[in-house]
Amino acid sequence: MIVIIVKLFEKPGINLLVDNREMKIFFKILLVICGIGFVFFVGMIVMIKAAFGGFDKDYSVTELKENFAGKRAEIYDVKNYINKIIPPNKSVEIEFSKNNTLSIFHLIVGGRFDSNWDVKINSNKADSLLQKLGWTRGTLKTLKEKLDKANCIGITSGEPCNISFQRSGMVDILEHIDPSKSN
Repeated sequence: MIVIIVKLFEKPGINLLVDNREMKIFFKILLVICGIGFVFFVGMIVMIKAAFGGFDKDYSVTELKENFAGKRAEIYDVKNYINKIIPPNKSVEIEFSKNNTLSIFHLIVGGRFDSNWDVKINSNKADSLLQKLGWTRGTLKTLKEKLDKANCIGITSGEPCNISFQRSGMVDILEHIDPSKSN
C-alpha cells in the first residue's frame, strides 16, 4: 500500500531507489520499535508473575497435614513458647524470610495495630518493635529456631494460635492450633 502511495506522488526525475531505501529504513525502525515493545511486554508479564509467586514452589494441604503429623510436638512447642513470651494485652504476627528479614512483623499493642513489612532483623526498626514486646534479638533467634524445628516460617500469637507452614505464592498456608485440642 505504501508503494502505491509513493507511486501516486512520484515526481518525474526522482529516483525510485531513494524512496525504496527510505521505506527500508522506515520498516527497520518499525521492526526495532515492535521488538522493543514485545520484549517490554514479556518482561512485564514475567515481573508480575514473579511478584505474585508464580515461580515459587506450590505447597498442598496434604503437605501441611504431613508436616503437622510429623512435627506435632515441635509445633506445640513453638505455640506454647510464643504464648509464654508475649506480654498481656499484646499480640504479634511474625514471619521470617530467608535473607535475615522479617517479611511480616505486625504488632497489636494497647489496641493499636502496627503493620510492618520487610523489617531487617539487625535494624533500629526491629529493635524498637522488639522493645515494645519486651523481647531481645535472642528471643527472636529462639523463636526462629523453634519455627525451623517445626518446619514453619511464621506464627500469630494468641488462642487460637496460627502457625504459618509455608507460603505458596501470596497465600499463607496456616496450621490453626485449637487450644481445646491437647498437644
